[in-house]
Amino acid sequence: MENIVSMVFNRSAKYGERDVFRYKKGEGGLYGNISWNNFTEKVQQVSKAIISLDLSDAHNIGIFSENRPEWVMSD
Repeated sequence: MENIVSMVFNRSAKYGERDVFRYKKGEGGLYGNISWNNFTEKVQQVSKAIISLDLSDAHNIGIFSENRPEWVMSD
């Protein structure tokens, strides 16, 4: 079975600039999009930040925010 990290990188390689997310931006009725490539880049940034804090599987991290696409990237 494919692990989540492999899945993200495999999908990014396959779908590149295709949208992985579309989301409502504010109250104006506008929508934003995030491509697979951008999603993978953001996931790597979050991963590097967590590693730089010397956190391990034993640590808990909480997200205090409004509902937004970055939740999935952080998770």
